[in-house]
Amino acid sequence: MNSNDIYYYHHKSSNTHKGYFELDQRSKNTKSPLNPWAFIRVCNEKNTLEESLYSILPAIQRGVIGYNDCTDGSEEIIINFCKKFPTFQAYKYPYQISTSMNPPPKHNNKLSTYYNWVKSYIPKGEWMIKIDCDHIYDGKKLFNMFYLIKHDNDVVSIPRINFVIKDDIVFVETYNTNIIFRDVVDHWLIKNDNLIFEDFVGNKLIEILRLNKHHNIIRTELNNYHFPYIKNQRKNQYGNLIRLDDFINSIDINNTLLNRIDISMLNQDFILKIYYKFLKDDNG
Repeated sequence: MNSNDIYYYHHKSSNTHKGYFELDQRSKNTKSPLNPWAFIRVCNEKNTLEESLYSILPAIQRGVIGYNDCTDGSEEIIINFCKKFPTFQAYKYPYQISTSMNPPPKHNNKLSTYYNWVKSYIPKGEWMIKIDCDHIYDGKKLFNMFYLIKHDNDVVSIPRINFVIKDDIVFVETYNTNIIFRDVVDHWLIKNDNLIFEDFVGNKLIEILRLNKHHNIIRTELNNYHFPYIKNQRKNQYGNLIRLDDFINSIDINNTLLNRIDISMLNQDFILKIYYKFLKDDNG
């Protein structure tokens, strides 16, 4: 089984939860970074939700799934998933979330409050990994990432590339600085030790997990496929795009990205295969 096949490791008709963690006895230790809790929050992510949850199973044994304001069938997907895999627990947040500053939301309606509420179900002193459900993860690369943790203050930052499909062609999004490979430490593996999400005011009120000076940030290789604009609330909101082939050709042998991107991850046929699976699931 090559790395691209990991995505299909678990068939949806099976309740069997097997993974790379079975190959290392240390992953049975609930205090080990090889056995982190998935920290998952969901709001109307039906298009990618089920595929994302199944993609983490080869690497992750347990997790909490908090969800709020779901009106698209995401709640049913979460409940069914947790019934099949009871080491994952579902919690429905009882308040609506607002990111508006006019007027500013009350305490229980803030993203930061919601995130801290979901995190409260993860035991203190154990490891947790933030999972975003518009990502599809390569289970083998994800599990191998856990071995980078050597000390309690280590934090592994998970990078991403935004993929967009137009007319059966894969594009990647560029940012104002022409950056494609994003690694901004908002997607991480970290020990749940006195962590608090706080308010962050930008164009809207969101949440931020502020790391302290004692945290040691570790960069890792690309281990996921990010499809942010398949969400109904984000459709067609992407910025500048370049073709995936052009991006691959721009990575020369001296580029530091070669150490952080396995070129096999950038297989256009495989990315399209994932994308078409979203459409198939959405159409029943």
